[in-house]
Amino acid sequence: MDAPSLTPEISEIINSVVSRVVKCVAVIKVYLFGSYYSGTYNKDSDIDIAFFIKSN
Repeated sequence: MDAPSLTPEISEIINSVVSRVVKCVAVIKVYLFGSYYSGTYNKDSDIDIAFFIKSN
């Protein structure tokens, strides 16, 4: 699937969340999924982000 087309505001929110999380834990991969990934979001949609982290 092609990369989703996100508004600058949503991109900024995602980048901010990812930046904060990677400062706290060892992140291996980050996935955006749900309506923002598929491009079917609306004004009530949340942002679904999955973090795969390194276990100790």
